[in-house]
Amino acid sequence: MLHLSPKPQVLITLEPGMLVGRVLRGVRVVRTHHASFGQADWAAIWENNLADLDEALGRIVARLGLSPGSEACVVFESAGALAEFQSIGAGGFEATAAARLAAAERLGVSADSACLAVRRLGRAVGEDGRAKTQFIVAGAGENELQKVYRWAERAHLRCRGAVPTSAMMLDALATRLLGWRGDEDLNLCHIDRCRSVVGSGSRRGITMLRTFEVGLTHLCEAVIRAGASLEGGRGGGIAFDRAQAVLIEKGLPQAGQVFDEESGLASRAVLPYLQPVLQRIFVELKQSFRKALREGQDGQVRIEVSGPGATIGGLDVAIARALDAEVVYLNGAMGEQGVSETWADWASDRLLLHTAAEMAERRGRVLRRAAIAGALVAGCVVGAEAMVQAHQISSLKGQIGDNAARVSEVRQFGTMCQSAVRLETQIDTARDLISSFQGDQPAWSALLREIALSAEGKVVLTEIRGVSDEKNASVVIAGLADAAVEPSPLSELIGQLQASALVGEVQVVSRRLIELDDKTSHQFRLQITAQRAPVQQLRAEVEP
Repeated sequence: MLHLSPKPQVLITLEPGMLVGRVLRGVRVVRTHHASFGQADWAAIWENNLADLDEALGRIVARLGLSPGSEACVVFESAGALAEFQSIGAGGFEATAAARLAAAERLGVSADSACLAVRRLGRAVGEDGRAKTQFIVAGAGENELQKVYRWAERAHLRCRGAVPTSAMMLDALATRLLGWRGDEDLNLCHIDRCRSVVGSGSRRGITMLRTFEVGLTHLCEAVIRAGASLEGGRGGGIAFDRAQAVLIEKGLPQAGQVFDEESGLASRAVLPYLQPVLQRIFVELKQSFRKALREGQDGQVRIEVSGPGATIGGLDVAIARALDAEVVYLNGAMGEQGVSETWADWASDRLLLHTAAEMAERRGRVLRRAAIAGALVAGCVVGAEAMVQAHQISSLKGQIGDNAARVSEVRQFGTMCQSAVRLETQIDTARDLISSFQGDQPAWSALLREIALSAEGKVVLTEIRGVSDEKNASVVIAGLADAAVEPSPLSELIGQLQASALVGEVQVVSRRLIELDDKTSHQFRLQITAQRAPVQQLRAEVEP
């Protein structure tokens, strides 16, 4: 998650025609830099593993002052990415499994793949009166994510997750719709750079949420095509940045006006190229809001528009005329900005996608930290026992010396023979006690390795603590286990530990169900009693 913490977060946005880098501290953008590359062949760029953008990303990293190894999240636009809103007539684990399975089949990956992410939005009543569980599902192919991760690595960044632009836009509107408490339905349309997202909802839940691939970039490309037709195709044309600036400054072209004085582009030349794009927007909006438009009276349906595309003058009026609805421009953070620019206000890890290699490395880091913590605990426990034993052995040796002196006196005086016998018995007892202190000891290192191997791939350990007294030695572990998986990972862990020759007993201290990142997990604490091993065996283990 982009946490509210002093540590800065890095966000890279990769879209057709534009690459943006941002450094955020909390929800505030402290540094930003972008690079435009116009009407490049987006499919060819992906086919070439994003290598064509290496130099641009390198410049952005340098301008932002990022050090090698800095972590970054990547927001990317790709034809192969998946992002959709789902309503499933089931609840709990079954609904989540169904959502993941449907997306996995479309992407050709396993349902538990890290290339998939699911955000559970909650329960809502559908048009048929049945309760449904609603989700946003995001995903991408492993090969596609590998391209993003390696592209970041070539710029000396460490990618900690990637999210499709469309998933981020669905997440943004869903967050707004879920917070709506008004009496009337809320209808939203956000026109971003490369695509748009629309949604409807009420206090009962979300009724519609979808994206379509038309945005500010498509309007700019229409202006560019119009500019290329100047003087029968012999004109110098108009650049992407210029087309965008003129559209936002002048608004939709009006008949009889000069659209761009710099290039001499007339409105009558632009309108035929813009009309198909506008018509596509109108059709998508009519299709999306058809239920609200059908049930509402003429001109009474209210739609809030926002985003970079909505800043084009006259577009809101054209939408209102085409849909016969009231269109209101939304002021605020998302009014003029794209979703990625305000992502820090509401973003979380819930829709970040990961490669299999990155997830394996993450699990390895968790295990390494657990092993180091366990080794430190074991060292402290063994060191403390050694100090206690050394003190007791020293005391016993002193007693033996004193008793030996008294035995010498008894042997010199025959009248003290019986006392000498008793003292000799005490000496033997002391020697046995010393021997017992030098006897069996817990195999701490082997036990910690056994715990780490048993937990790997099953649970996440959050605490390892050693406990030792005169009778028993044990290790207390705490962690989280997925409660939705069968067979239970926690039960498998307990069974594997009980079967170990290094473990005497496994006691469940506590176990309870919690909700964490929209997932039900077991939070548990176990006390593992260690089997003591002979000193010679323990030394052979730690001193091979």
